[in-house]
Order: sequence, then structure tokens, then C-alpha cells
Amino acid sequence: MSNKYKRLLMFTVFLLFIATLHSYADEYYDIDNYEVKIDISEKNVYDVTEKIQVSFKQDRHGMFRKIPEKYYKYAHKISNIRVTDEMGIDYKTNVYNENGYKIIKIGSSEIFVNGLKTYFIHYNYDMGEDDDSSKDEIYWNVIGTEWNCNIHNAKFNIELPKSFDYSKVNFTSGYEGSRDNTNISWITKENDIYGFIKAPLSSYQALTIAIPLPEGYFVNVSKKPINYFFYISIMLIGITTVFYLMLFVKYKWAKSKIVKTVTFKPPFDLSPSDMYYLNNNRIISPKFLGWLIIYWASKGFLKISDYKDSKKNIKLTRLRTDVTMNYKFENTLFSKIFSYGNEAGELSISKLKKASFTKMVDLTKKNMCKQVDAKYPIYNLNFDKQKIILVILSCITLFVSNASIIFQSINDLIISSLSSVPVTGLFIAMYVLLFTKYNKNTPFVIRLVFGIFYCGMFLFGILIIITDGNISSMCSDYNIALFAGAFGLAALSLYFMPNAFITNELGNKVLGEIYGFKEFLVTAEKDELEKLLDENPTYFFDILPYAIALGVTKKWSRKFKDLDLQNPDWYSSDDYDSNSEAFIYDICKATSVISKATTPIYNSSSGNSGSGFSSSSGGSSGGGGGGGGGESW
Repeated sequence: MSNKYKRLLMFTVFLLFIATLHSYADEYYDIDNYEVKIDISEKNVYDVTEKIQVSFKQDRHGMFRKIPEKYYKYAHKISNIRVTDEMGIDYKTNVYNENGYKIIKIGSSEIFVNGLKTYFIHYNYDMGEDDDSSKDEIYWNVIGTEWNCNIHNAKFNIELPKSFDYSKVNFTSGYEGSRDNTNISWITKENDIYGFIKAPLSSYQALTIAIPLPEGYFVNVSKKPINYFFYISIMLIGITTVFYLMLFVKYKWAKSKIVKTVTFKPPFDLSPSDMYYLNNNRIISPKFLGWLIIYWASKGFLKISDYKDSKKNIKLTRLRTDVTMNYKFENTLFSKIFSYGNEAGELSISKLKKASFTKMVDLTKKNMCKQVDAKYPIYNLNFDKQKIILVILSCITLFVSNASIIFQSINDLIISSLSSVPVTGLFIAMYVLLFTKYNKNTPFVIRLVFGIFYCGMFLFGILIIITDGNISSMCSDYNIALFAGAFGLAALSLYFMPNAFITNELGNKVLGEIYGFKEFLVTAEKDELEKLLDENPTYFFDILPYAIALGVTKKWSRKFKDLDLQNPDWYSSDDYDSNSEAFIYDICKATSVISKATTPIYNSSSGNSGSGFSSSSGGSSGGGGGGGGGESW
């Protein structure tokens, strides 16, 4: 067997070993006796005392007691926690909240315990208002499903505040979901229920009581906390949806007003980079410098020499010094390029790979945005402001809907708000990093990785909720739906923000001619092209950089396959091929090499959610409130 497969086999065995650890009882201790006394008040508050007799098999510091705070889909108050020994002397404890549990850590890191140890754990559990208006109930895990040890003996005494129907009392035991009641013996006397288990409980087996009671049995109970986030979420989702639809309709209506005007030459004296920028919703292509260099060459500003004997060795030669470009950024960039050359105005394209130049390219992109927008103010700026409002609304909606989910678990407005900041912050970070006006040139790979991570994280969270992975108890189906809606609106606004623009009257004319020019490049007939070549023998090569920028190079070049072209004097190659398609391929390849050489390199909750059964149906093991479990440490 090869080393590769040996390593794979060992890794598989390791994973199987880890996966099976949870299924075995704790090797460090057992519970010899578990006694539970519960006094239930008329306000539905459970006064619980647990006497747990633990048999430690090795030196340990003590034990954890984990009590779920969540039932009826909201967190309940657990108070008056105290842990003592048989003499009433307090044990050292550390009480804290974690993942929907009240954790009681019993013992000291400086002291070891071994053999038989007895813990008296006392606490009050306020069950409060239930979620069924037709009845009250007692549905409680006397012993929870999360003890990772065997429980050899258990007995209980449950005292209700007033009389009840004895015939409706039921107990279940076993693994979560079990409806077996044969392992429990119980009797009722006045308002008390006494009982015990007939056989030991294995690790992760529970003991649960279920009693349906008439509505109004409990009085003056604690009310469910009002989740204001939930109602605000509904309102915000409605407002954001209406606002988004208004912008979308406005965008579609404005776009329908742009009329194509077919033209055979670049409109408005646009350069290839200008045309790409305006035609693609103000996005600057990383390849813009390659197009500009060919454009400059076609204007007689420079010459391109392609030497095949040396890999990717392309030379640029400046032909003019008295150059006046359309924009200030072009003049600056042209001068910067040839500052790397010799006195004769010649340079190898490889010299442009220097970090100082790639930083210059980044700066040029920002200046290009400003200067092109200033020269061609074709966009409706009010619509841009409205899109920003949409993003802000989406952020607030996402924040509030996420806070609604968290609030339902912890019932704390401040903590819910603070806990929602990371999700909203991630959304804002995505917008700033990927979609703000001057950052739309982030490499596609970075966008893709970031998008997959963000969406994957969200979908993973939803999957855990749907599969009841100890998180479903945090929120109701309504909260899930609201959060999904808020996330969907956020995603739509992220897509809408960089892709939707409304043009003014000038913009309609400019884009109409750009669209018409592109259509001409694709649909022009042979006789039309022959006339244009008669008027301007270099017409094909003058238009070529525009065809590259508009993504129609192949369609454009094929139309000239059988036509007599006059090769441009601004391009030379030591591997000249008179075939026009091969010649065009060489020029396009040279453009790609130039673009690559000048493109900057970027561095790179949990808790008991309840079973599907109710107290009326007799309940099921582990399906009630409370319970939980524990372990040694």
C-alpha cells in the first residue's frame, strides 16, 4: 500500500475514533443516586432541589451541571442557584451562560475529588407563559438527556400548587423521543407525585413528566418577553421591498428610453477605455491599459514591436513628444510609461512590471473615473443617492432581523443588538470591498472567494437551523423567514447597487450611440466595410481596440477575412504573417501581454427545543423543559 493511501486510512480511522467518543459513557464517574424534589408555584415557577450522589472513578476536580434556559422558544429566568454538600456547606461554583445553557461549574482547580461525593443543587426555574392558549401544562425533564454517564438509581417528588387530574399524569424514559413509560413507577397523593425508576438509565437517557392542565391553572405567570425586533423587522422588510421595487421599476423605465443609433465610427470621440467604462456601468477593466496603448498607437503616438524570439518581449517606441490626450490622466500615464525607457524613447514592456508603476496604474483608474464622469456627466446622481439609501435600509433590516433571532434566545435588547453587529458588518464590508465606485476592479477571484465564504456561512447557518442542530430552538419559523427575507433584500441591493444606473438626456444619447456602434461592429455587411476601407485603408485597425473593449473582436475580424487590409505602420513583428486573422491574433495577444504586465498584483445556539409531542399526548423522553445534563472535569 502506498504512503498516500496509508495516510488516508489512518486519517479515516482517526475521524471514526473521534466520532464515536460521544457515544460512550464518561469513564471518570457514574451517578449512584439521583433524587429530585420540585415544588411548583401557582406562578409556574419551579423550585428545584437535586441530590446527586456521584461515584468518581479517578481523581477529578468536580462536575458541570448544564441547565437549558430555552423552552417555548424563549429563554427563561434561572435564579437562586446554590450548591452544597450534606452538611449544607457551599461548594465553590462558577455560574455562567453558554450557548443557551446556564452552566454551573462545581469544584476547584486546586482540589481533587475521588470516590463518593454528594451534591445538593438548588435553583428556581421560571417557566412563565406557555405557547398554548387552550391549556396549561407541566412538561419537564426531571432528568435531562445530556448526562454522559450511567444513572443507577433515581427517585422524585413533584408537588403541584393545587389539585389536578391524576389520570392525566404520565412519565416517559429512555433516549430522546422515547414514549416508553414502563421503567417508571409513581403514585399520587393529594398534590404530590412520588416515583422512582425501576432500572438504571444509560448515558443520554432522560426521565420526563407530562401533565396537561386546564387553562388558567397557573396565575400571574411571567409574560413572554416582547420581541420588538420582530415587529420592526416586518416593518423594515416591507419598506425596503417597496423602495427596491420603486427603484427597479424606475431603472427599467429609464433604460427603455435609450434608443440605439447605429454609427460606423466611435461616438463622441470616446477612447476604447471610455467606451468600456460607460458601456459597463462605470466599471474599469484591468485590461484598459492594453487597449489604451493600441489606441495611442493607432493615433500615431507610439509603435509596438513584437519579438517572438524572446518570450513576451514587446517593445514600445515613442514617436511623438508633443502629445495632447483627451484626459489629464492619459498625459500623465503616457509620460510615466516612457520614463522607464531609454533616451531614444524605447522600452521593453517587462519594465512596466515594477511596483511603482502598478501603483500608478491603480491611481490612474481612480483619476479616470473622476475625469470621465466629469467629461461625460451622463448619469442621474439622484438615483445614485437613492441606491445608497437602499443599501442603508438593507443593512438596518439585516441587523434588526438578526437581532430578533438572538433576542428570542437571550431576551436581552443590548446583547442582541451587539451580537448582530458582526453579520451587518460583514455585509457592509462586502459592499465597501467589492462594490463601491472605486473598488469595482477587485480581481474576480477575490470577489468569488469572498462571495462563496459569505453565502456559504449563511447557508450553513440556515442548514443547522433546518436540521435542528441545537440552533433551531433559538428562533421561530417566522424569525427564520424574516431573516431569510432580510438577507435576500441585502443580496439584491448588493447586486442592484453596482449594476443599475439611470442616465440623463445626454446619457441616453451617448449610450444609444455606443449600443448602435457595437451593433454595427457585429452586423456590418461586406459592401459597407469595403466602402469604409476605400475611404480609410486603416479603418479596421483604427476600430480594432474598440472591438476588443466591447468584446466583439472575433466577430469584427472575421468580417474582414476576405478583404484586402493595409497593415498598420504602428505594429511590427519578426514573425509577420500576411493572413489577416493571424495578424489580428498577434495584435490581440500583444494587447493581453501588455495588460498582464501592467495589471497590479493584489495581496491577498443551543438548548432543549422540545420534541414533536405535547403534554396532552403523554409527552416523550427529553421533550420537556429543563433537564439538561452534566459531566465531570
